[in-house]
Amino acid sequence: PLTLPFLCLVFVSCSRDKKYSYQRKNTDARAKSTDTGAKSTDTRAKSTDTGAKSTDTGVKSTDTRGKSTDTRAKSTDTRAKSTDIGAKSTGTRAKSTDTTAKSINTRAKSTAIRGKIQMPEQKVQIPEQKVQIPEQKKKNLK
Repeated sequence: PLTLPFLCLVFVSCSRDKKYSYQRKNTDARAKSTDTGAKSTDTRAKSTDTGAKSTDTGVKSTDTRGKSTDTRAKSTDTRAKSTDIGAKSTGTRAKSTDTTAKSINTRAKSTAIRGKIQMPEQKVQIPEQKVQIPEQKKKNLK
């Protein structure tokens, strides 16, 4: 009794595998189109300008005429120039300087130190100085 359901089960499972395996094998086997057309290439020769370039080889004109030069003697003033050689007055007068001695009051101030000691008065005398003008300078002042 167990064999019949077992056989049915095996049969069904086998038929399923065949069904699915057939479907898996059914693949699009059409050839894929590939564009193998040759690509167009421009093989025309490129135009190159090989024309000779014009060069100006003409001789350049040069002016070789003698240039006029003024060869006349130039007038030069050769007269003696007047020069003022007069003695210039220079203020060399002796400046008067007051050299009289200024009187300086140097009297000692009396200081009372326990017994009234008096300092004697001291006077400083500075002799008067006089400016003497040399004889040569006196002549220039006149």
